Amino acid sequence: MGAAVPGGRTRAALIAALAVGLAAGSAAGALVDALVGRVDGYAVTWSEIRREAAIRKLEGRPEAERGARVVRDALVRRRLFVAEAQRLRLEASDEEIDAELRALSARCGRPNPELCRLLGLDPEHLRLRERQEVLARKYLAFRKELTFVPLTDVMRFIRENGDRLSGSSPLDLRGEVRDYLLERKFRKELEEWIREQVKAGRVELLPLPEEKGG
Repeated sequence: MGAAVPGGRTRAALIAALAVGLAAGSAAGALVDALVGRVDGYAVTWSEIRREAAIRKLEGRPEAERGARVVRDALVRRRLFVAEAQRLRLEASDEEIDAELRALSARCGRPNPELCRLLGLDPEHLRLRERQEVLARKYLAFRKELTFVPLTDVMRFIRENGDRLSGSSPLDLRGEVRDYLLERKFRKELEEWIREQVKAGRVELLPLPEEKGG
């Protein structure tokens, strides 16, 4: 029989109990930090998704924008955009990050120290998140600047949809129609680019914890 320990339990029993506790803790950790994807080899974890969903809830976004799949896709996109921004050597200044932090605090209705406490983040990690937000937005702005819609496409759209447009003359409509076509083309090309990154192996999506065994 194993040596007695305080409380009348044997050493072997105590070791067994500790082993069970460690296993349970590992299982809980796996749930909190389950790997749900990779971008350029870097992990996207379940805890990140839960944290982003919590931020979206504090911001007052609708439930449809807080689902695990939606949030994961948004995280993956942000990682891709940030990587491209860094490749282009775009930068986020301290002033821009500070402004982003203030905007986040205003949207959530809480000061940043309270946000950190609620989200389980230290201030530097929250600052890193907002830096990524700035870089992602700058990359999207850069892409949009490269999007071009020729005048012939604008005039064709006006001719083909004249009956559904307001009574303004084609000259008056050109700017509005161009902006609409530019936004549509920008979004289409962006989605095509994202699909190309997935095909190229930059993105790997794994089952979410709620999907496993379902």
